[in-house]
Amino acid sequence: KLSEEKHEFSEIACIIATSASSGKQKYVKISRDSFINRVYNTNNLDVNISNIKSMISLRSVAIVTHIFELFTNLVHGNCNYLLNRTETLVPSTIVTYIEGEKIEYIVLAPSLLKSIISEYQRNNKVNKSIKTIISGSAKLDLKTINDFYDIFSNGNLYNSYGTTETSSTCYFQKLDRCGSVVMGETICGSKIHIVDSNMNEMISG
Repeated sequence: KLSEEKHEFSEIACIIATSASSGKQKYVKISRDSFINRVYNTNNLDVNISNIKSMISLRSVAIVTHIFELFTNLVHGNCNYLLNRTETLVPSTIVTYIEGEKIEYIVLAPSLLKSIISEYQRNNKVNKSIKTIISGSAKLDLKTINDFYDIFSNGNLYNSYGTTETSSTCYFQKLDRCGSVVMGETICGSKIHIVDSNMNEMISG
């Protein structure tokens, strides 16, 4: 409960209520530093949302990534298609949006990416509108990466991950066909600590 804690509210940009993956509602404080850092990186990484003409948002509005996807895109006068929970569970529906609206940008989990790729493979189709797909929240495998480039001939696939709703992206890396699945480099203002099962920091190398 926020009322039971001491906070420097002048340092908080916003507060979001989210159940995330736990199913239990919680409140997450987004600091001004984190907010500005996320905006800065959105505009300076290889993927600049402001240049994307059409995208699909598949994430909950309570997740920070969705907030940046939604408003960064809209302030530049571009289209953002919001899919409801039912639609996001049906790969064929997502593919229909991708093809019909010439979608260029999507952020999704590897499991959903695999399902979309399978839908294209099942129908023996390829896609030329997708420019960027960012995959996060779970591990990608080499087969999925190679299948991606077979289907999305004009696209680039990026690996990203963050620890919580407050740091939706800590690292970011473009993945190449037949390359290695790497975490990537930290975005500006972020640090990654590799720890063992007892939360002891691991030695470099």
